[in-house]
Formats: sequence, C-alpha cells, structure tokens
Amino acid sequence: MKSGLKCFLRNLVPRVWSDFLGSVNRLQVILQRNARSGSVMNPISGRSQSGSNGTIKCRTDLLRERRDSLLVKASMVARFPIWERIYMADRLKDKIAVITGAARGIGAKSAELFAGEGAAVAIWDINTERGEATTQQIQASGGNALFCECDITDTAQIENAVAQVTSELGNPNVLFNNAGIAVVGELEEISEADWDRQYAVNVKSIYLVSRAIIPLMREAGGGSIINMASESAYVGFPMHPAYTSSKAAVVHLSRSMAVRYAEDNIRVNSLCPGTINTELYQEFLSKQPDPEAINKEIKEMHPLGIGEPEDIAWAAVYLASDESRYMTGAPMLVEGGILSL
Repeated sequence: MKSGLKCFLRNLVPRVWSDFLGSVNRLQVILQRNARSGSVMNPISGRSQSGSNGTIKCRTDLLRERRDSLLVKASMVARFPIWERIYMADRLKDKIAVITGAARGIGAKSAELFAGEGAAVAIWDINTERGEATTQQIQASGGNALFCECDITDTAQIENAVAQVTSELGNPNVLFNNAGIAVVGELEEISEADWDRQYAVNVKSIYLVSRAIIPLMREAGGGSIINMASESAYVGFPMHPAYTSSKAAVVHLSRSMAVRYAEDNIRVNSLCPGTINTELYQEFLSKQPDPEAINKEIKEMHPLGIGEPEDIAWAAVYLASDESRYMTGAPMLVEGGILSL
C-alpha cells in the first residue's frame, strides 16, 4: 500500500470509526431511555414519541435490531486484514533481522510478525524442515524471509550463516537471540553434560552469535539486540536450577553488552517471558506424571494465566523497532504477573 494512501487512511479511519461507534452508543442510550420512560425516542429528531405498548415495543425492537446490526458490522470490519496493513506493517521497515531458533514457537511467530512489519528476516535453526516451512509461509504472505540452517553453538556454522545473510539480505541491524532449551532436573540429578549443554545453548550461543553480528551492525550504523531470558531469571524454580541460572546470566550479560555498545548506537535488552503455550511447554508437560495437574498449577501461578507465542513476539517487535530507541540494558518482563505475587 502506497505511503500517501496509507497516511490518508490513517487520518480518515479514526474519524469514521469514532462516528460509527457514536451511532452505536446513541442507539444504546435511546434504548435505555425508552426502557425507563415507556416511550420511544426518535433517533433522528431526539424527540419522544408516545404510542400503544405494541407500537412502543415494535419501535424499540427496530432500534435494538439496528444497534445489533451495527455491532455485527463493527466486528466484521475490525477483523478485516486491511486494518493491520494500514496501522502497522511499517514498524520494522528497512530492518534486516536475524532470529535464532525461529523454526517454531516464539521464534517462528516473531519471524512472522517481523516480516509483517516490513523487516527482511533471516531464520536460523537446526530444524531444517520446520525452518523452511516457516520461511515459505512468510514468503507466501508477501514477506521477505531467508532460511539458514545453523547450530548456534558451532562457530563455523555461525560464520556460514552470517555470510549467507550479508550476501542475500545485507548487514543485519536487528538480532534476536531467541534459541534456547530447558534442562529439567534437580541439582543432584542433572548430568554434567546436560548442565554444559544448557549453558552452551542459552548463554554461550549469545556470545558466539553476537560476536559475529555486532561488527556488521556497527557498519550498518547501529541496531537492536534482543536476548531471550525468562521469568525464571527471577524465580527460584527448584526443578530448573540449570535453566533458571542460565536465564539470570542472560539478563546480566545483556546489561554488560548494553553498556559496552551504546557508543556504537547498538541497544541490547533482554526479554523475559512467563510460561508460554509452545511446543516446548507441551513437551515438558508430556513428561510429567500428571500433566493436567501441573498445567493447572502453573496457570494459577500467573494472574493472567499462560501466554501465547504472539504475546512475546509483539514485545520483540517493540524492542526491535525504533519505538524503543531510548531503552537499553533493560529486562522486559512479559510474564503474566507472576512476579507481582
């Protein structure tokens, strides 16, 4: 949609929408007055009209039908995709974004929203089948997406993926270090290999990928780095010592990076989700002796319940956009209220 038309619609639509809702509200007020007074107010003239009970009921029913019809139309209009294209679609215009772990879950939803907001998106993942499917889905919707098969714990694979991105998209100015795993088990139960794997994916990968991307981001004039942390950085879950400590490390690593790279116009923030209904979460539940009971317990820990991937993806859009240009070193909490208890 051309910028001139979009600007015109952005200015016009709110006024039309306001008038539309005003008509609905006026009809609602008239119906309420009619119910109290036993008469019918003419919605055009504003004057009361008396009549038999049958006449009043008939006119009142007509007004109610008119109101309900408007509400149905409002619901249909609100769902029409063009409004998303009018009001959004430009928040990440001209951005080139790398998202790790983007084949599914929060990463895939973030890639979809980033592309929808105008960014060219590089999807990095070890899951080739799901990564290519996500890429094709974005491309089919008109977005610009590139899939790079990459193990973010392997320096050589990171270098190859970076070369592919710069060759096909250009220098990235957004990096979302989203990839992560969750090792479950008490401290005495976790093997040394699992502990090392937890930190390799959740923490060391941020160091490896950021080290490769930051010089390119500096050449591009700056940008935004988003490091995936968690509510677990602030909550001592007894069955997740490796995971919780790794996410606390991400929060403080992000602060250190933010201070160091501010002079290069590179912002670094951590994103701390609550429990989100992803495939990873469902896999965790499937391993529990009573999945339904565990899910209920976790849901009750969050005042707003369990979140969805888009709840976190939209937060990532904000952090990637220029809307957050004065925000760096901050842990952005999108955790359904668990930390307020």
